[in-house]
Amino acid sequence: ENRSNSPELDWLREGLADMLAAGLSRSDRLTVLGRGQLHDLLRRDNAEKNNISIERAKEIARQTHAEFFITGSFAKIGDRVRLDASLYDAVTGNLQATETLTVDRAEQILTEIDLLSLKISNRLSAPPNEKSDLASVMTDNLEAYRYYSMGVEKAQALQSKEAVDLLEKAVALDPEFAMAHARIGYAYAVSWGQNDIGKPHLERAFQLSGRLTEKDRMSIAAWYAIANFDFPAAINAYREIINRYPLEIEAYWRLGKLLDGEAKQDEAIEIIRQGIRIDAGAKNLYNQLGGVLSRQGKHAEAIAAHERYVALAPTEPNAYDSLGLSFQWSGNYEKAIENYDRALEINPHFEIAIVHLGNTRFRLGQYRESIANFQRYIDSAPSPLERSRGFETISRVYLQAGDLGAAEKYATEGLRIRKDPSWSLYRVVIKRGDVARSRGLEDAILKNLPSGDRGARVNLRFEPYYRGIIALENGRNDEAIEYFRQTIAQAPVAWNIDDFEDCLGLAYLRLGRYDDSVAEFQRILQLNPHYPLAHFHLAEAFRAKGLNELTRDAYLKFLDQWKQADENIPEVLRAKTFIGS
Repeated sequence: ENRSNSPELDWLREGLADMLAAGLSRSDRLTVLGRGQLHDLLRRDNAEKNNISIERAKEIARQTHAEFFITGSFAKIGDRVRLDASLYDAVTGNLQATETLTVDRAEQILTEIDLLSLKISNRLSAPPNEKSDLASVMTDNLEAYRYYSMGVEKAQALQSKEAVDLLEKAVALDPEFAMAHARIGYAYAVSWGQNDIGKPHLERAFQLSGRLTEKDRMSIAAWYAIANFDFPAAINAYREIINRYPLEIEAYWRLGKLLDGEAKQDEAIEIIRQGIRIDAGAKNLYNQLGGVLSRQGKHAEAIAAHERYVALAPTEPNAYDSLGLSFQWSGNYEKAIENYDRALEINPHFEIAIVHLGNTRFRLGQYRESIANFQRYIDSAPSPLERSRGFETISRVYLQAGDLGAAEKYATEGLRIRKDPSWSLYRVVIKRGDVARSRGLEDAILKNLPSGDRGARVNLRFEPYYRGIIALENGRNDEAIEYFRQTIAQAPVAWNIDDFEDCLGLAYLRLGRYDDSVAEFQRILQLNPHYPLAHFHLAEAFRAKGLNELTRDAYLKFLDQWKQADENIPEVLRAKTFIGS
C-alpha cells in the first residue's frame, strides 16, 4: 500500500513485493509465489489498483495453497522511506509478526531491503542459502529497477514492444543488470518469435550469472533453449522448474505449449490441467487448453475452455480472439467473426485478431474484405516480421483469386522487408511455368524451413506440406501423396490462412484419382461441414466421374455456404455456370 500520496512511487507496490519475493526465494525451505502469478491473481478483481484487504490477501493465499502471506505498506517523509511488513498465518489469518525498515533515501531500498527479507525468513525458520543480496543479483540502481518492474508488467500483458523499450532503459542505466538483459531476450525470442535478436541478450545474462538467483538461471536456460530451437532441452528445463517450484504457473503454461508443439497433445493437456488444479483461475492455462483441444477436433470442450478464459479476462482482446478461433475451427464462422470484432472493439490495433478475422473472411470467399484486413494488419504491425507476413498473406489471397500479377507484387514487397523465401512467390512462378526459377526457389525454401513459433516448435504440418507440393510439381506423385498423408496426420495450423487439411484431397483430384478424392473430401466435411471449398472440390470430383446429380447437389451446398462471397471468384462462377446449365 502506498501511504505516501506520491503517485510517482506507485510502481513500488509491485516493485517491493517483487524485491521481497526475490529475497525470500534465496531459502530452499520456502516456495514463494512468483510475481507473474501474483499479478494475475490481483487482476482478477482489479485489486492491483486498490488497497488489498486482509480478507482478499487471505483468499489469494488459500487459492495458491500458501501457509503464510505478507502484506505491507510504505510511506515517504521528506527524503526518508519507511517500509512496514506484516506476516500472517494463511489458515487462521492471525498476525504472526511485524517488521519495519527505514532508509534515509529511496535509492537505498535496494541495498537495505535484504535485511527485511532476512528478518522474515528467520521468523519462518528458513534462513537463506544464497548469500548474495538483492542489489548484487539484480541492480543497485532504483531507477533501473523501476524500468525493469514496469517492463516485466508489460511483458506479462503480451505488449512485447513496450516491454522491450522499458527494459532497454533499465539496461542503459545499469549495463550489468542481468535479469533486464534476460527479459529483453525473453520478449524477443519467446514471446515475439525474433530469436536472432533475443539470443544475444540471453547470452549476456548468462555472462552475468553471478547476478542471478537459482530460479532465474533455470528460467533463462529454458528461454535460451527455445531461442536455439532446442525444444527437448526446454521441456526438460521446465520440468525441473515445476519440480523445484511447483507453484510457478507460467512453467505449466510454457511446458504445455512446448509439448503441444512436439505433437504430444495428451501430455500437454495433462500438464495444463495439473496447473489448473493448482490455480483454477489461471487464464493463460485455459487459453492454452482450448487451443490444444481445438486442434484435436474436440470443439465443444475447446469452446468451453475459451469461454472460461473470457469469463476470467472479460476486458482482454486476446480472450475473445481465442474464443473466435475455437468457433472458427468448429466451422461456426459467424460466431468467430463476432468474437474477433469484439476483440477489436476493445483494442482496434490488436494485430492477432486482425489476422484471424482476415483468415476467416478468406475462408468465406470474401477476398476483398480479407485483403483489407491484412492491409490493416500491415499498418498496425509492430515489426518487419509482422509486416512481411502481411504482404505474404495478401499475396496468398490474390493467388487463390487467380490474380497472379497482384500475387507476385505483394510477395515481392514482403521479400524487400524480410529475405526469407516466399512460398506464395513460388506458387506464382509454378503457375506461370517458369521451371528454372522455380527450382531455385525450391532449394531456398527447403533450406529455410520454419523452426519456431513463439515459444515452441513450428507446426509440424509445414515441412511435409512444402515437400509434398514440391514433389507433386516435379512429377514425383507417390512421394507427394506420402508427404500429404504425413501433413494431415499432424495437428492443424490454427493461426495460418491455410491449414493444409485439403492437400491430400486436392492431390488426388489433380492426379485423376477421383474416388480417393471423394473419400478425402467427405472425411474433411465430417470434421467441419463448412470447410472452405470442400463442397466445391467434392463437386469437381463428382463431375469428373459424370455423376451430375451429386455434382449439382455439392455445388448448391457450396454456393449456399459462400452466398456472401465475392461474385467474381472463379469457383463461384464455375458452380453457377453448371447449375444454370
